[in-house]
Amino acid sequence: MLPQARITDTIYTAVIKGACMRLWLEPKDKYLNSVAQIAVLNQWAKQGYVFEKPKETCKQMGEAVGNKSNILLMGNTHMY
Repeated sequence: MLPQARITDTIYTAVIKGACMRLWLEPKDKYLNSVAQIAVLNQWAKQGYVFEKPKETCKQMGEAVGNKSNILLMGNTHMY
């Protein structure tokens, strides 16, 4: 949960790309191996987004060119 009343697309994208960064820098790391999803929720856990298949999707996002990274991100996201 983040100390925000509302989780915007911009906040969500920044949080997920930050979470993916370690995997992009150290691809052989076991980071995110056992994580099925990442929930980014507002301060009351009433609104936000859920990022599915983070390890696989982060790898694909790191290899993507241009806007394809954001398309992959949103294609593996559902609202909470």
